[in-house]
Amino acid sequence: MVDFRSHENKELTDHLYEVGGFIKREVEKTNFKDREILENIGYIIGISHDFGKYTTFFQDYLKKETGVRLKSVVVSDSMRISRYFEPSLPFGPWSNLIGDTLLVSSVEIHFDSTNTHIHIIAEFQIIAIETMVIPSGSYDNCIKVRRLLRAVNSSKQEIKDEESFCWFAPDVGLVRSETPQGSRELIRAIIGEVTHPHR
Repeated sequence: MVDFRSHENKELTDHLYEVGGFIKREVEKTNFKDREILENIGYIIGISHDFGKYTTFFQDYLKKETGVRLKSVVVSDSMRISRYFEPSLPFGPWSNLIGDTLLVSSVEIHFDSTNTHIHIIAEFQIIAIETMVIPSGSYDNCIKVRRLLRAVNSSKQEIKDEESFCWFAPDVGLVRSETPQGSRELIRAIIGEVTHPHR
């Protein structure tokens, strides 16, 4: 029997029943005229919304996720997950070959009062292998990734079109990023037993 997954650690059938139940419970809280019919429609939509994940394409994709992946964003004020990405977005390199490109389509779900959905189209390309000298140290063979990100809301309006760059050092991770909002560099870190900068 094939073990179908909706996420890395979740069975697809469990996920579908959870979403169906969630939608049904949310509709139960309303004062809609035909609430019972809407509960059933919502439940059917919920348990069938991810049928595409039963394909070998998606199951292979889940098994081959490599590099650093962004699954959710936490707001520091509340320490609650405020955004969730399905499927997860690449954040770090999946390869070390210059020219390798990864195209991703994902949905960003904001856990706000309306559970806003935003469609994200991202292109990641490895454009160089460089040495980085930054406050935390000097790092050879850093993988430089160019990210083109486009976000479209449910009304098909483009709300973001952005290019950014990230540098990843072997056995360290993200050491520098450049976005339209500014740049950031690793100042210090403890990774395993190693302190950066080295003392």
